[in-house]
Amino acid sequence: NPILSLMQFPYYKFRTFQTGLGWIIKPLHDFPDLCVNSGTSRGFSTYIAVSHNRGVGVFILSNQADLRLEFFAEEILDFLIR
Repeated sequence: NPILSLMQFPYYKFRTFQTGLGWIIKPLHDFPDLCVNSGTSRGFSTYIAVSHNRGVGVFILSNQADLRLEFFAEEILDFLIR
């Protein structure tokens, strides 16, 4: 999708991560290009992580806003590339 590619393109660099249009691009273990988007609203939370180079992604929905979904996503991503 060309629009998604534009949104996940790194436009600004910080020390440990980069930002696209609403996305954070950060290296994680074997995923140098991991694009992440997450959020919470009214007791629900979401976490999306996509690695285009590795061809894998994770989409997690939760009905609890206080969970650390990035922990679960990292475990799932590690499992997917084994």
